[in-house]
Amino acid sequence: MKILNRNFDFENSLFKFGLRSKAHPNSDTEFSNKINQNQNSKFSKNKKGSNKLISIYWFAILVIIAGGVVMMVNVFYSSPYDVREAEAEILSAKVADCLVKGGEINKLLTSPTGAFRESFKDNFMKFCSLNFDVEGEFERPEYYVEVGFYTEGDLEREKFKLIEGNLNWKKDCNFKDKNQEKLVKCVENDFYAVDSTQGVYLIKILSIVGKSDQNVK
Repeated sequence: MKILNRNFDFENSLFKFGLRSKAHPNSDTEFSNKINQNQNSKFSKNKKGSNKLISIYWFAILVIIAGGVVMMVNVFYSSPYDVREAEAEILSAKVADCLVKGGEINKLLTSPTGAFRESFKDNFMKFCSLNFDVEGEFERPEYYVEVGFYTEGDLEREKFKLIEGNLNWKKDCNFKDKNQEKLVKCVENDFYAVDSTQGVYLIKILSIVGKSDQNVK
């Protein structure tokens, strides 16, 4: 008798919560469908919540990536790139091409007897198509170039020398302090060439570029 009462109470509970119809109290199919509907409803809510959470994470990741890109671009463009060493190399190569043609010293520079022409020294900038002029009355030239010619038998003493530009830059090449090194960029190159009499010369070129205001921050 107690078992029947318990079953009756259980049935009434199902009727009360709408999990079984009174018209069909023995309909197990309807009971299962309602349970499935409740489960599907809970799953749908959980899925929507998970999608919202994933969307927030993706948005946060995109913000972090975008911020990083903006910071890198700002750092790159706020600090000027120092191109002075490359510029000094170009200057040195241009002077070398002017002074030596195919391994032989330019005939405008030496006479048929191998003597150096002083007229070339006076027109060095013109012959080599160089221009160190600056705008402004009190502006100093930002370039310096020095070329020394040494005979094969005496590599310590210059036989001939060409100088153009701001001589004050030369002393700054010897500084080892990092702050002083920012003032100029110095490039030294040397090579051998022969004159019209097949005399061999060692040619040393020192090229210097200042322009610290444009390249150093």
